[in-house]
Amino acid sequence: MRRYLPGFLVPLMLAFPSHTMAELLASDEFEYAVERNKPGASKAFVAKGPWHGAKTYQDGRTGARGYVYTTDSIPGYAAPFPGRKSRRVLCMEALPESLKGQTDFYLQYGSSSGPPGQVPANTWFQFWIYINRSDNQMSDILGGKFIYPSRDGVYPATNRRRGRGNCYHWLFTLGSWSREPFDIQGTDGQGFFSNRPPNADFTAASEYPTNKDKLGQNLGRRKDFILEPNRWHLVKVHIDTSGKSPLVPAGQGVYEVWMREKDQPWRKTTEWLGGKTRNFTWRLLPQADEGNKTFRMPTTVGGVTSKWADYWIYMDDFAMATLEDDLPVYGD
Repeated sequence: MRRYLPGFLVPLMLAFPSHTMAELLASDEFEYAVERNKPGASKAFVAKGPWHGAKTYQDGRTGARGYVYTTDSIPGYAAPFPGRKSRRVLCMEALPESLKGQTDFYLQYGSSSGPPGQVPANTWFQFWIYINRSDNQMSDILGGKFIYPSRDGVYPATNRRRGRGNCYHWLFTLGSWSREPFDIQGTDGQGFFSNRPPNADFTAASEYPTNKDKLGQNLGRRKDFILEPNRWHLVKVHIDTSGKSPLVPAGQGVYEVWMREKDQPWRKTTEWLGGKTRNFTWRLLPQADEGNKTFRMPTTVGGVTSKWADYWIYMDDFAMATLEDDLPVYGD
C-alpha cells in the first residue's frame, strides 16, 4: 500500500493536542521527503527537521555503511503508520554485512559550537519504532549504539576520554541481548534496549564487574520488553543525570523505560535508580548536571571486524522534552 505526501512541509517544531510549540525541545514526524538514492540527505534533514547534521551512505560519506531517509511505505507492511496523521516514517538502514564493516551513520541533534545542555541532564525521549523482518529486509539485531550523546559534542565520546571532558554520561544501546539482570538472548530480529552509564555499579550482575554497567530491562515479563520484529512499539525513555532527582539520593542517576505496542497499555520495563534499586548505585561523573551538547542516532552497528548483520529500522514521531507531560499522547 502506497502513501503519498501532501503538498506541504511540516514545521520544525510540531504541535500536538494540548501542547504549545515551545514545550518540546525536538520533534520530528518525518513528514517530508528525503530520498534513499539521491545525495543531499544531510541538507534535507537540517532544513526540514530539528537536526543539525547527518552522515549517510547516499551522500557518499566514507565509512557510513548505512542509509537514512524517509519513506511512505515499508516492505511487507500495509497498515496505517502509528504517528499522528502519519504518511511518512524515517528509515535507518544499517548495512554492515552487505558493505562489510561497522557502520558510522546517523542523524545529529545539537552542535559542538553551541552551549552545554542542548541535551539536558534531565531528558525524556519518545518514539515509535518498527524492526522490519520481511520481504527483502530480513533484519537481524546484533548490537550497536542507538542514541549516542557527547558532553562536548566531539566524537568519539568514550569513558576513556572523560579526563579531558570528552565523554558521555549515558549510552542508550540496541542489541540482541537483554543484558542485566535477565540475560535473555533474542533471535530472528528481536531487539532489546539498554544503557551503559559510566560509574553504574550493579553488584549483583551475572558477571561482576564485567557487566556492572550493562543495564537492561529489569521489570515485568519477557513479552513486555522484547522489541518483536514487524510490530510498532512506542518507547518512552527517561534519563536524569542532574544529581537532583527526587527519586534518588543526591549525586545519583536515574534511568527508566516504558514500552507499549499499538492499542496496548504502557508497561514500565526498566527502573534503575541509583542508591535505591537493590544492589545498584550510579555515582555521576563531574559535570553530568550540565547534560550533553549533542546526540547521534544510531551511529555504530556491528563489530569492527566481525559480527555483522543488516537491519532496517523505521521510526515515527520522535520527540525530546524536559518533562514527561510535554511528550505527545496517543489515544489508541
